[in-house]
Amino acid sequence: MRRLVAISASLAALLTADGNAIFARRSIARLYKHYRTRVRRAHDDTGDRWYFIKSRYHHRPVETQFHVDRFSRKKARVLDVFILFTDKGP
Repeated sequence: MRRLVAISASLAALLTADGNAIFARRSIARLYKHYRTRVRRAHDDTGDRWYFIKSRYHHRPVETQFHVDRFSRKKARVLDVFILFTDKGP
């Protein structure tokens, strides 16, 4: 079972646990500063660009995906954030 939480740019003041305003300028640079090598980037099948971080929340795997307009630590603009909670199968 997968659960998805979607957050759009209308929540301009969205903050991560470390106080990073994710829809503000230079937010990807702040993600790299806090999470370092856990930040990954990838293209999907349509060519969209994504940064993502895999972690755990209450012993459950979580993947946070950041849809961006370009790959750049300083100039990327976060368009959407998706948080995927994945339960382990039987």
